[in-house]
Amino acid sequence: MCDKNINEILNLVFSSVNDEFNWVNNTTNAIDTVGGQLVLRPQGATSEFRRSIGAVDPSNNKIRLQANMDITRPQGSNDNTMCVVFGVFVGTQLIDEFSIYLDDVSAGSTTEYNLDRVYDLNNIAGVASLRITVPEGFGNEILLDYLKVEDFNFCSDDQRSYFVIDGFLEDSKNSTSSAIQLHEWRVDGLETLTADFFADNSNPGGVPSSDWKMSKANIDGSERESENTDPNSFNPFSSEWGLVFENVAGNFHGGKPTGTIGGNDYGSDILQIGFEKPAILNRDLDRKEGAFFIDIDFTKDLRITFDVIINNSSADPFNNPDVYRQYEIIFNKTKCECLFQYVDLLNPQAGIVNVFVDGFLSGLTGVEVNENVIDCDDSFSFSGQSGTFEFDIEFGTDIGQAGINYNAFGVPDRFELEWNGQIITSGYVGNQNSDQQLLNLGIPPSEINTATPSNGAGSLMFTKNQAFPTTATVRVTAPLSGTGWNVDGVCVDTGVGSGGLLVEVAEGLCGDNPRSWEDVYIDEPSLTGYIPANGDIIYLNQALTTPFNGGGNTYRMRVSNPPFQLVYDLQFDISSGGVISNVTQCSNGPGGSGPIDVVGSSDSSCASCWTVRVEVPQGETRTVNFLSNFGNSGQYGVGWCTPNQGQLVIGNDVQLNITQTTEFVFGIDGASSNSGNTESSTIIMTVLDGATQLDQQSFNRQHNPINC
Repeated sequence: MCDKNINEILNLVFSSVNDEFNWVNNTTNAIDTVGGQLVLRPQGATSEFRRSIGAVDPSNNKIRLQANMDITRPQGSNDNTMCVVFGVFVGTQLIDEFSIYLDDVSAGSTTEYNLDRVYDLNNIAGVASLRITVPEGFGNEILLDYLKVEDFNFCSDDQRSYFVIDGFLEDSKNSTSSAIQLHEWRVDGLETLTADFFADNSNPGGVPSSDWKMSKANIDGSERESENTDPNSFNPFSSEWGLVFENVAGNFHGGKPTGTIGGNDYGSDILQIGFEKPAILNRDLDRKEGAFFIDIDFTKDLRITFDVIINNSSADPFNNPDVYRQYEIIFNKTKCECLFQYVDLLNPQAGIVNVFVDGFLSGLTGVEVNENVIDCDDSFSFSGQSGTFEFDIEFGTDIGQAGINYNAFGVPDRFELEWNGQIITSGYVGNQNSDQQLLNLGIPPSEINTATPSNGAGSLMFTKNQAFPTTATVRVTAPLSGTGWNVDGVCVDTGVGSGGLLVEVAEGLCGDNPRSWEDVYIDEPSLTGYIPANGDIIYLNQALTTPFNGGGNTYRMRVSNPPFQLVYDLQFDISSGGVISNVTQCSNGPGGSGPIDVVGSSDSSCASCWTVRVEVPQGETRTVNFLSNFGNSGQYGVGWCTPNQGQLVIGNDVQLNITQTTEFVFGIDGASSNSGNTESSTIIMTVLDGATQLDQQSFNRQHNPINC
């Protein structure tokens, strides 16, 4: 039996030891201990950190270095790239140098690494040391959780090699049934699998989500635990190959097998397979989840053959499967050749597919990025269990319109965006089928804004009217399991460099419905909150050099492009020099005396739609009631009215409490009457401050028996 002679020469866990003074560095105030981590703060391209890691046993021939660490970009750092170079020395001799390079590092992000490297000492003895330099991105920080070093003797019968079947974890997790059927495990040409193995495992296949021990583990393999919704590791061998694994705390069916079903003898070689690190880097340095290992004796030939079957529609994985591949793991000791390959049994004429890039790997783990702050042009998504999620979006110092686009898909979620004390919310959006579940959780009906079909997609926008703060906070409340949502940042639209903003004008009075609109431009930084006013100038070109010749006639104005689509409830004159005068309110629209402002409307033979803004003073609450009185064929026109940028769609009689200025979109669809008579429908909108009615308006539609 090979004697490894393992000699632990260093084991530092920085949450329990202060190690700052054992590091030598060429800068000042560059090493600190914060939150249980040793923090290294490089201050220039020549910054260097060095530590002795112990004397090497001269009778051993290998040294192993293990470390868990984070690389972070503080909010004040301007470096979005970073290169960290590690050098391992014995005495003055450099025995290895490797580097980590990060690109597109966002402000506030943390990238986690687990290092596990073994080096050949080649009869070198002396004191080992670790050197860390940062030639690029020295505005960022390195945070170490632990540092462990041991030397030992290499044993040829104990060489851990990692493999990943690309996409197998994700594809099987979501399948109806799957199987991984083992055909042979030959060592030096002899089959090591026994008759008991084939007898006990003659009927492979099962439901992975319940049978395959889906799990989640830290990047270094620690704290492995059951996780069916969002696993990064799994163990199909427990049910598929009849292997028994420990199920103790922190080792949920991980490590090597401890035995077999019923204690039957399956051969000793199959017991060399198992699970440790959930993710590894393949040879392309891509991070792959669902890794397994085999401790291979590289003094002998090896051939392992197994099938992978995935079925998305049948409980029998072999019944018209979606994936059916035969994999081979081969080591030829004579040629010192390693092969990892498969044949697609659904398309065997395609020949052998070489997937060596995902096999015989060292176990170097990939990165896990925990971005509590994302850039405004990035996305953030989640699927799985219920919860409340919060992160920040970096918008920079620009001034203008900014916000998020969101999608709750079907299961309802609530999205909130907070900037500089202002909070805007979507309420709970998604499919109306889940309303009762929300009510059972005690969520007030006023916060439920769902619809059928789902209205889960929308936007929350705000006016960033000052440079700071540069970040806004996004909160997603997901009270129901099985949720899935996505948030995309919308960067600040400054209007700078694009000239004027596009609007349209048409001749007409308040009672007219103009049919011919003309593109014109206004000199404004944003359309949000813009209302035509006396003295404004209308231009023909985006460069704002040629005034529009209005001839002193009366016009209406509209905005037809996103993010706003509305007809201003105003009429005004435009001079031959493009100057607006005699602005007149058509109804209680923008600038009216009450809190209800009609900011847009549309009408067709099929439906009428209105966009209405309710003003809420800061720190106050308003109650908004919608009550309908529909004619024979009248109904809320949800299908005809389209919201934009944080507007709420009203699809039924409802009472809402709002704490900020809010825009509502609602309509009357009543064009399918079969009565032969013209019908009349009304929606009454009332705004109250407590029990005091502040404003009330009626929205009416006359609809004829036209089938839309």
